[in-house]
Order: sequence, then structure tokens, then C-alpha cells
Amino acid sequence: PWLDATAAGTTLRLLPGIYSGPAVITKAITLDGNGAAVIDGGGKGTVLTIRASGVTLRGLRLRGSGGSHDAIDSGLLIEGDDNRIEHNIFEDVLFGITLHRANDNIVRGNRIKNCDYSAVRGNSASNIQISGNSVSNVREVALYSEFAFEGAVIANNTVDGAALGVSVC
Repeated sequence: PWLDATAAGTTLRLLPGIYSGPAVITKAITLDGNGAAVIDGGGKGTVLTIRASGVTLRGLRLRGSGGSHDAIDSGLLIEGDDNRIEHNIFEDVLFGITLHRANDNIVRGNRIKNCDYSAVRGNSASNIQISGNSVSNVREVALYSEFAFEGAVIANNTVDGAALGVSVC
């Protein structure tokens, strides 16, 4: 509901505070938390889903996804193209950032910690850039690009505490 009034092509600057998830972005907007806004999934589903192209997400803290592996409960699920995910914090989630059939996305400068599975997972996502992220306390593969992808760039990330750092298959 707190996203609904935002018009396509505009910037929503969230005031400091905690916002309830799960939430879905369905239009090209910039969502800016200015380092002081938290989106909390309350332990249900994916905290924030992007079902649009041309979205910029920055300065947010996303936490508290659900626990369903089959549903791919994530801090952030991206299902659109040409999005920028920059300078956010993801914590206490099943998957950190999942790009599902989402092309030409940039994921950079994020901090991702305390994930049960992958911190950043590209699934059938081509031309993605995963760079300059800091990943810690991941119980599986920290940075993962799989299935029908091409042109993935995974560079200059820091991984501290994962079963495996990077997997491209």
C-alpha cells in the first residue's frame, strides 16, 4: 500500500522508519531509503519484489523474509530488466537477492548477511553485473549465476563466511 501512490518515473524517498513487507513494485520508480528506512517482511514471503523494468533501489535495509525454498523467499526478487540495486543492506533472509529471468540488471555496493542460501542468485538472467558487494554469513553459495545465462560479470565482491564463494554454471 505504501508504494501504490507512487507514479511511474518518479522517486519515492522514504522517511526513516520501518515499512511492512511483503511489497511489490510494478512500475519504473526510484525507491530511496536514504540509509534510514527498513522494509521488514515479518517472516512471510519475499520482502520486496520488482515486477517492472527501470527500477532503482538504494539506501534501504531489507530483512525478515519467509522460509520457503520452493517459493524462493528472498530479501529482493527481481523479475524485470534494466534495474539498479545499489547501496542496500539485506539481512536475515532465506535468499538475499534473486534475479529470475531478469536481464541487464546491476547489483552493486550492497551488504548482504545472514542468508540461508545464496546472497545473490542469477537464475536465467543474462547480462547481469554483480560487483562491489560485501557478503557474510551465507550458508550456501554466496554469488551464484545459473541456467541459460550469458554475459554475467561478477567482480570485486567480498565474501566472508560462505560454503562456496562464487559459482557460475
